[in-house]
Amino acid sequence: MTISIDAVLTTHNDAQFLREALLSIIDGTQGLDFLQRIVVVDDASNSTQAALAEAIVKEMKSRHDNIILIRNTANCGLSHSRNRGLRFCNADYVTFLDADDMKPAGWGATVKALLEEHDPAYLFTASALIDDRYTYSPFYDEDYFSRLFGIEETKTFTGQTRFLPLVLEPQIGNKYFKLETINKYLFPIGRKYEDLYMIARMTLDIDKVVGSNIVTHFYNTTERSTRITMTPKLKGDIIGNLSGLLSIYNYHFEKQSDELLEKRTQCGVRANREHEHQARLLEVERKVAFAVLKCAFGRMLEWSINTVAISDVDEFVDRVGRVMRQIACNPPLADTLGDIARRGTLDRFDTLVNALIEGNRSHFGETYA
Repeated sequence: MTISIDAVLTTHNDAQFLREALLSIIDGTQGLDFLQRIVVVDDASNSTQAALAEAIVKEMKSRHDNIILIRNTANCGLSHSRNRGLRFCNADYVTFLDADDMKPAGWGATVKALLEEHDPAYLFTASALIDDRYTYSPFYDEDYFSRLFGIEETKTFTGQTRFLPLVLEPQIGNKYFKLETINKYLFPIGRKYEDLYMIARMTLDIDKVVGSNIVTHFYNTTERSTRITMTPKLKGDIIGNLSGLLSIYNYHFEKQSDELLEKRTQCGVRANREHEHQARLLEVERKVAFAVLKCAFGRMLEWSINTVAISDVDEFVDRVGRVMRQIACNPPLADTLGDIARRGTLDRFDTLVNALIEGNRSHFGETYA
């Protein structure tokens, strides 16, 4: 099976890095008959940066003629820009890149081979952190990543295990989405961590997730003026995302349970046994899914608590506690996720979440002073 891919590249007042990003996409797919179109979305850059972006796109057409540049009339953010770029895509798959990030040499051959072999709804790979000196380190926590893959270079996650890669979020540049799949969900407008929110929703419905521990994306860590400023609002956004996902997940599993119950009332004894078996499997899947969400957001909350000062501890604890109490069964992480991380790490997240649920304000003064 021969497949194609489009790339959506977003920029906002960072066009000086655009040439390098475009070259990494183009050069990494040379001779593969894989890359179809590149859509550059300028999210209302100032006039100087917009002119530079236009000049660079024009220059790059000598290397890949199917590049288009579109501009937002106002600064609308990543979600809007990526969704708008998707309207111009028609390949089998699509990948995303920010202007100040890059793809490594050879990324196209790796991704093309994996997509053709597995035909996933989406593929995720490893990422590396890189700075302006081209020194790099792993993006993901190496313990999580190595435990997720074990000795395997590529792994398929199906059934309840398809939720496990969500503990690695957030990241988008290392993802490769089937166009027909991502167009059903799109990125949520007005949110940070929009990648985790979208992918967590998507994971409820897809059959399998394919992952590889090969690096196909470089995330630039150098501080630049166009990056999102770290403010206390970031914590509110994490809590809002979690609240929204918990509602979606609760609805999904309750709907599945209701459908099984309805079938059971219409069937005989033998069929009832099968439905009871399916109900047990659904409960296991539900427990894993909520444990993964708890783990992913526990990591993000801990990171944000350590990164940004909490201006009002009482309000923060009360709000997060109300949301965390929605987690179905509040599954203990170490018992549910097993070897996905060190037990001590999972216990620490459990302690954090339990402190929030119980309204234990002193925990933050003692642990995150």
